[in-house]
Amino acid sequence: MSELKEMLVDVVDKLLKNYVAKETVDLLEDGKWAETLWEKLLEQELEKVVWQGNGGDMEDLLTLYERMGYYAAPIPFVEQTLANIFLESIDVAPFSELVTFAFDEQLVIENGTVSGTIPLVRWGRAATSIVIIQRGQMVIVSSEDAEVISSTNIAAEPRDTVILRAAHATCHPITAQQFSHYESLYCATLLALMTGAITRAVELAIQFSKERQQFGQPVHRFQLVQQHIAQLAGERAIATVALENVMVTMQERAILCARLRLDEAARIVATSAHQVHAAIGVTFEHSLHHATRRLWAWRDEGPSIADVSAQLTDIFLANEQDVWAFLTKGDM
Repeated sequence: MSELKEMLVDVVDKLLKNYVAKETVDLLEDGKWAETLWEKLLEQELEKVVWQGNGGDMEDLLTLYERMGYYAAPIPFVEQTLANIFLESIDVAPFSELVTFAFDEQLVIENGTVSGTIPLVRWGRAATSIVIIQRGQMVIVSSEDAEVISSTNIAAEPRDTVILRAAHATCHPITAQQFSHYESLYCATLLALMTGAITRAVELAIQFSKERQQFGQPVHRFQLVQQHIAQLAGERAIATVALENVMVTMQERAILCARLRLDEAARIVATSAHQVHAAIGVTFEHSLHHATRRLWAWRDEGPSIADVSAQLTDIFLANEQDVWAFLTKGDM
């Protein structure tokens, strides 16, 4: 990471540390969000730094997404930045106002209008526009022409239902390669968020094991707890290396492999972290659920494990490498 990138990450990390506390994340439970943090990010135009036109790249962005996942930041930063990256790729100027995105194949588009229902739209209630990715085209609609029904995922993050009835739409053709690229970027985004949440859950478990006393000694002295801590540390290392590999290569194969492995890591980390915390770990008053609920939610978003497995199998069958070379060789 260059010195400029390190400065960018440092600034964002300090903002998140200063403006995201447990009470901030809990705002989502009441349908609110960290508007003060969002305003601070906008003041420094940090959502614009990652635009390709400003010299940003996906390594920068994924690094910031990992920080967002670590702090469970209750703001639509991912939605704003990723939607604008999609727009830039088709030579549409990024939106300064809040914009989100969705992947959907069921909408009916006729004569410049779009109709249908889009479920689970990230921060749909707050966005002024929605970028809809379909095979063959990218569709931009204004939220003013949509009915938005509020709903959330298991982590209380906005995942709204958007209903469009002959809404005015701007359509841009995209290739099959572009569509696949957008799916890969979204998948990589989820990997970065999950890696941040994994890191947070592991740190909380280790901290708790050192502070909690049982029978006159910290619980990390007990063999079973040590086993959980070792397993947590291993899964965190795997997630971190997998994300680093994705950021460096941005290869579809690396993203798919990381998606499969982090699905397992999320399950193991959430289970072991809660077992280390015991009863207090399942209470609303403790911060652990901010990480684990997001892990459970994010592993179910984006391409499914079945689809990822099928794509990875197709890539393997299309080349002449044996299984070991396919899994370990860096290039295709």
